[in-house]
Amino acid sequence: MVGTDDARRHAELAIEAFNEGLNFVSKGNAVQSSEKLCKAVEEGVKALAIAKNLDEAREAMEQGRWSTKLLGRAAARLGPVARHAWLSGYYLRVEGFHEARLDIDDVKMVLEDIEALIQEVRKLLSPA
Repeated sequence: MVGTDDARRHAELAIEAFNEGLNFVSKGNAVQSSEKLCKAVEEGVKALAIAKNLDEAREAMEQGRWSTKLLGRAAARLGPVARHAWLSGYYLRVEGFHEARLDIDDVKMVLEDIEALIQEVRKLLSPA
């Protein structure tokens, strides 16, 4: 069984990476902002999947790691906000970070999708 502490840890990592990504956006650094914003999405999906006790979270714990496949499935099961953020994050990971093909305006185009996920993640850290 995965727990609240795990969800909280991933939520904190998501928010930290998101803030770092925004800092790189403000500096016009498309490569570094792409990396950090993708990390924010990955950690956000993990946090929400764990909090909702999704099968994908349990499978990741059994395997000892999250695969891209599990993250994608979890994002899809979490609904449109997570799914859109996942697709935007994956785009940033491949085109912005690995291939360095994006400019800062390309990164800004998908920022709204990622910010919506982070808003959901922040709710995990709010007192009930």
